[in-house]
Amino acid sequence: MSNLLVETIVSKDDFHRNRSINSLLKNRNNAELLKLVAELEGFRKVSKNLYHKVRASFFLFAIYRFYLQTDRETTRHGRIPFDGVKAAFDRDFEKSINIFLKEIEEGRRNSALFSAIAESYYKLSFKYLLDQVKLSISQCSENFHLFNIKSLDDYPFSVLPELTTPEPETGFYPFGFDTSPVRLDPSHSGWSDIFFLGMDFPEGARVVNLSVNLKIHGSADPILPPCECYCRFIQEPVIHLISIDLKSSKKITTLTELFNFGNDYLSLLKAGVVASGIVPPCFEGKNIPLKEILFKLLGKQGGIEVITRVNGIPKGSRLAVSTTLLSTVITRLMRFSGQIKNQTGSLTEEERRTVASRAILGEWLGGSGGGWQDSGGLWPGIKVITGKLSEKGEPEFGLSRGCLLPRHNLFSRDEIPGKIEEKILNSMVLVHGGISQDVGPILEMVTEKYLLRHEKEWEARKKGICLFDEIVDALKTGDMKRLGSLTTRDWEESIQQIIPWVNNAFTDDLINKAKDEFGDNYWGFLMLGGMSGGGMAFIVNPEIKDKFKNRIAVIMRELKQTYAYSFPFITESVVYDFEFNHEGITAQLLTGSNARIPALCQDSIHKTPSAEFANEKTNEEDVKRKYGFDSKSHEYTRTMLKKGEIGLARNRLSQEDEIHDVNYDEILHFEEEIAGEEFYRTGMDAIKKNEIAVITFAGGMGSRWTHGAAVVKPINPFIKINGKYRTFLEIHLAKSRKTAESCGKPVQHVFTTSYLTHDAIVNYLKRFNFCCKAIDSDDYEGDIYLSCAQTIGHRVYPMERDLRFLLKEQLQQKPDENIRKIQEAQHLALIEWVKSRGEGDDYAENNPALRFNPPGHWYEIPNLIKNGTLAKMLRDNPSLKYLLCHNIDTMGAYIEPFLLGMHIFEQACLTFEVTPRRVEDRGGGLAKVNGHIRLVEGLALPKEEDEYRLSYYNTLTNWITIDSLLEFFGLDRGSILEADKHAGKKDEVTEAIHRIEKRIPTYVTIKNVQYLWGTGQEDIHPVAQFEKLWGDMTAFRDLKVSYIGVSRYCGQQLKEPSQLDRWLIDGSFEYVKSKAIFK
Repeated sequence: MSNLLVETIVSKDDFHRNRSINSLLKNRNNAELLKLVAELEGFRKVSKNLYHKVRASFFLFAIYRFYLQTDRETTRHGRIPFDGVKAAFDRDFEKSINIFLKEIEEGRRNSALFSAIAESYYKLSFKYLLDQVKLSISQCSENFHLFNIKSLDDYPFSVLPELTTPEPETGFYPFGFDTSPVRLDPSHSGWSDIFFLGMDFPEGARVVNLSVNLKIHGSADPILPPCECYCRFIQEPVIHLISIDLKSSKKITTLTELFNFGNDYLSLLKAGVVASGIVPPCFEGKNIPLKEILFKLLGKQGGIEVITRVNGIPKGSRLAVSTTLLSTVITRLMRFSGQIKNQTGSLTEEERRTVASRAILGEWLGGSGGGWQDSGGLWPGIKVITGKLSEKGEPEFGLSRGCLLPRHNLFSRDEIPGKIEEKILNSMVLVHGGISQDVGPILEMVTEKYLLRHEKEWEARKKGICLFDEIVDALKTGDMKRLGSLTTRDWEESIQQIIPWVNNAFTDDLINKAKDEFGDNYWGFLMLGGMSGGGMAFIVNPEIKDKFKNRIAVIMRELKQTYAYSFPFITESVVYDFEFNHEGITAQLLTGSNARIPALCQDSIHKTPSAEFANEKTNEEDVKRKYGFDSKSHEYTRTMLKKGEIGLARNRLSQEDEIHDVNYDEILHFEEEIAGEEFYRTGMDAIKKNEIAVITFAGGMGSRWTHGAAVVKPINPFIKINGKYRTFLEIHLAKSRKTAESCGKPVQHVFTTSYLTHDAIVNYLKRFNFCCKAIDSDDYEGDIYLSCAQTIGHRVYPMERDLRFLLKEQLQQKPDENIRKIQEAQHLALIEWVKSRGEGDDYAENNPALRFNPPGHWYEIPNLIKNGTLAKMLRDNPSLKYLLCHNIDTMGAYIEPFLLGMHIFEQACLTFEVTPRRVEDRGGGLAKVNGHIRLVEGLALPKEEDEYRLSYYNTLTNWITIDSLLEFFGLDRGSILEADKHAGKKDEVTEAIHRIEKRIPTYVTIKNVQYLWGTGQEDIHPVAQFEKLWGDMTAFRDLKVSYIGVSRYCGQQLKEPSQLDRWLIDGSFEYVKSKAIFK
């Protein structure tokens, strides 16, 4: 069998090479799998071929992650050696793998350890791939000499004297500028242009793309190439960089500042300067004054001014704007420095290829990068771009099957004449939906699917390859109806089958509404770039094109209102007008009185908030008044922060505290979903007596889910089930519906909300026809309650010491060296930012609502008592005795009769579900602290390594005995029922809760908040929050708490979109579906 795996990796025969790992591992037992991984690891270590090592590493990842980790013979819980974790975080993946392998060889084989070694193999695979791309970038002929200029004496570039000589009459220096179209791609054959695919599977790497000029439909602007770069000599010995659309400028005086790609908005311009060769990458870190480089370049004392502008394209357009602008900067500076002969006109084929390779270099320097088709705007018109097999003499030969750079095959005007182009223009409608999402996780998933050759995804990729030729043929003949049909099939049968997450409810509804309204005149849909929601295109009957443009703009605006809080909209939806560009990137040289620079906004620092915030009606005082802001408490806590009495370092327990793992027999177990029948009978009896309700914590925004964007996570429709996109909220209700139908009793379901989420959730429930106590509907058979927060906190600017602690002391994944340098520069810039704003002062920027925060999930249950929701539930259902509480992203939590029965048998006030730890679980766990079993937050553990000594992770799902909890607070049912009607009793309830609140520690946490400005630009602000957490109730020795180990299916939390694909394929998704009934 091991020979089959290795044979698959090394085979030159397509049939054997393209076998899926699933077909090779089917029906293998634990012992066979362990033998396989040992043999495959031996092959990986001795192989000299990069892609053999990559695929072997991916196979090893898959075997450990999806086979051994979940095998029934594997022990579910265990510890993860911290030395191995630390090595992986430091990017020493070989060391981490060796540490984990030694543990396995010594017999400590468990799912926790298997998860850790799987993750190391996964990251090692991408490290291999990245190292190869970097090597190819530096060794390709177009870039080689930029890395081999030994000193200033070897510096080869010079500017023509006429470009540094002013015009006598005006005194103006000549001004050169380049403009470039952007590209749109009717087919990319399943992201086949990303470097890792193109260099391993060049035969399948095929893209057709069009170079276009555009403008926003309805504007008075002309249709122009969107990307512009201007350059001229200046007398000051600096490199003056100016971005008109970003309203930012800086005078660069040192190499250190030029190579700092993370401390301002000008990283792309800096990368363009370096990739152009004016200041070659090999000069980084050298003690060469910048003014001496400029003197060598210019032949006289002076500097250069570089100005860029992007016209009318918001972020997320999927038109490769950043790569195109980078190419434009590089081209302009290569002309200026004499590397491109002509100062005007188009480029030669050789020059285009050089600029394209330099653009790949620039993207790597700047820490970004997509695929090789993104520089397609360098070439004119319509072209097919294909991967190229590496040949002897090329740097990739012997290392990868394909080359870094592809071939560009341009269609002549004879092959696609003007009348065909007119047909394309008259049928294709280009739009931007307003959504911008990180496409990085999508590209990682694409690479993983390709290397593992999962059957469904591989067949979908082959489908896309087959459709490609037909799409090109339809373009060439101008058969737009056929083209629309083919691109729709590519979207439905290839792209979404490879990666379903590229679609979303907004795009789905948009397509369906357009289809329904325009019927036979609607011909097809086209996803642009990496994913949908931003740049997209429709193909329609030319007779209705103008009407379609106007209507699709309205439909997009209406859908944006529907999904305003469900998706990360960064700009208004727009429709474009466009035309073909038949020149590619071109240049002009302005002299004399014409050599005037474009106007730069005088206020180059101030950023105008986006329309999203400009229209925001909420103000700070309204939020404070409505949601219970305690100014005295806030001032006290903020003073403690400034004095250093609380902070990230102070979150931690004392180093003197003894932290130990719990023993297996110290908690109850349901990991295999097997327990005594007495538990089932007891739990089922309680359910049938209507003694249980569900509390779903839905007050947070889920900042990790959308990187700090103002999205209400509970109502984010993230997965399609039974043909419809479902939200977190809907999935949880579907589980309660199944419980109700199986037991014949409706289940009360509460969603705790905050000032950030309450109105959005109310509107969602109304719009999608769910029953709520104040909303007339019948989609859910039980009662839905919304428990609105009674407490809010105010975010503050972090303290410098806390940012440094977060960045230096807390364990974090170290990125690639180049990205690490960028991140370090960004971190230093953020520190200066908070110092300029006032450390510990109230966060005063952004949408007023985003200046506040829910103060932690400890308050969710007390709020339920204080706001009268629990009293209302008890009046509606006097039989209610127990609550099941869980986070919105704990998808597998549900009313399991066995678990409820175990909680009842324990006679505990609280029973927390914990799940066997995996390496990806960060945030604390179940521990014995000085002999007392309790939950400890990750931020409270004395040392980073303590977390990996804990076998169980805290899911926060917990079962509550209502009367026991009320008694602990010094309350009972009568007191909270009276408080609902009498102000005096309500004060007593508030005071009783406050007594416990004072015993709960306050943590300082750092969160990211998205700040939108301009036309879709964004900043990510770090803010400090004060939080109290529900798990700290377990620290009380006078409160009876029990713990149950549950399966990963039940306890796993979806914190980031990058988890979705594994959640979908490892059985978790099917588990959740089996517990739910959807309407």
